[in-house]
Amino acid sequence: MLRMGLIGAGTMGRWYARTFAEYERSRLVAVCDMDRARAQALAEQWGAAAHTDYRAMLAEEQLDAVAVATPDRFHRAPAVACLEAGKHVLCEKPLATTMEDALAIEEAASRTGREVMVNFGNRRRDRVQAARRAVLEEGAIGEIADAYVELNERIGKTNTLSWAAETSPVWFLLSHCVDTLRYVTGLEIVEVRGYETRKLLAARGLPTSDTALFVAELSNGGHAFLGSSWAFPEAYGPDIDFRLRLLGVRGLLEVQMHPHDMWLHTGRSRTLNYTYGYLDHRGHMSHWWTDSTCYFVDCILDRVHPTPDLADGLACLRVLLAMEEAAATGRSCRVG
Repeated sequence: MLRMGLIGAGTMGRWYARTFAEYERSRLVAVCDMDRARAQALAEQWGAAAHTDYRAMLAEEQLDAVAVATPDRFHRAPAVACLEAGKHVLCEKPLATTMEDALAIEEAASRTGREVMVNFGNRRRDRVQAARRAVLEEGAIGEIADAYVELNERIGKTNTLSWAAETSPVWFLLSHCVDTLRYVTGLEIVEVRGYETRKLLAARGLPTSDTALFVAELSNGGHAFLGSSWAFPEAYGPDIDFRLRLLGVRGLLEVQMHPHDMWLHTGRSRTLNYTYGYLDHRGHMSHWWTDSTCYFVDCILDRVHPTPDLADGLACLRVLLAMEEAAATGRSCRVG
């Protein structure tokens, strides 16, 4: 039984708490959040202890591992503290937003011998697993010549995310695209050129971009288009649009990562989003993201190195930093 702690009781923190509490190989021991009421509410829901200081939680609770579910740019301090306290870490994506922070986490993990998994949960989608097998194991479409990956969300996401002004489609959405492309193809992005638009959210007083679009050169000489927006209309029925297309020298692979075939038509059309969360026969939440979290638990208990690991997190971060620079300068930027 893996004794889990949780730092961050926001949207993703609530998913982690439920998963650790319900999975038969883990137990949620403690929840930490700077908001005392939020920490207490989540802890009480799942029978855990509540804290407002993660250092106190690490000192007072018997923990084997901790999930760090803080906003993007606040991963370094709690992750390093957990590692130095001898705990394994499951870190929300992206690993960090600066190379300095990411390397500090890497150094702490190397020094302490603890595991760090970056939770790019889309790797656990059945479609992504099948696509990776087709491309890398079966060679079904041959060498990749062209790739297209896009992830978009409705503008309402920026209303529900309290730290939306501190992130962007690059960090919040394209991080998924970059990791998924790397995982399915086995290729690296070596150069990027792209653009961000700032209109809809700026009009609402939110200082972040609406959309981010990039053309990338791949390590095999092929090219990829990566695009994300979190400014789709609230009336957009599918909620999330996530797709991957790979053109190879012998064929084409197309993946709709978030298919919806159940619709509810009332005041407006919307998706009944059972693919992201449904209750199994025990009444427990089950879906690809839950599977990714349980996979981490299994790896730690079974002494298996979990992936995506620090190397994956750093590889993705290098691309995201190049994207930010390319969008800011209007020039092509090498990754690295």
